[in-house]
Amino acid sequence: MSANIEVTVGSFLEYNSTGSTYVEIAEVMNFAGPAYKRKSIPLPALHDTVLAKKTGRQDSGEVTLTCGWTKAAYGLLLGLFKANTSKIYRFSYADVSTESFTGRIIAVGQKSNDESECTFDVTIDCSGDTTFSAAA
Repeated sequence: MSANIEVTVGSFLEYNSTGSTYVEIAEVMNFAGPAYKRKSIPLPALHDTVLAKKTGRQDSGEVTLTCGWTKAAYGLLLGLFKANTSKIYRFSYADVSTESFTGRIIAVGQKSNDESECTFDVTIDCSGDTTFSAAA
């Protein structure tokens, strides 16, 4: 994710439901990822004394979110989890910047803290690259 964007009140997770319309799922309280990584592929040659390497393919990793709990949001995410299909997800930040990515929900869980606030965690396995659109 972009380091200069702050997640504040007014940042939301959305998903693309029809190909052109995004549906708001939940307010995002905290997130981590996508964490881009790329493996190196060794290219050994019998006559070389130093190991050569080639760059592998990009892996966008996972996005883990903590969202404010509502019955509707939790139900929607459970439905998306059980559907086990890739969707286009988008963060809408408080400053109107957005970041979208394709992924599949691989974990959903509820929790509460000492102040009796209920939240839920969502993990989305990303596929492909993200698209960031900065606020004007």
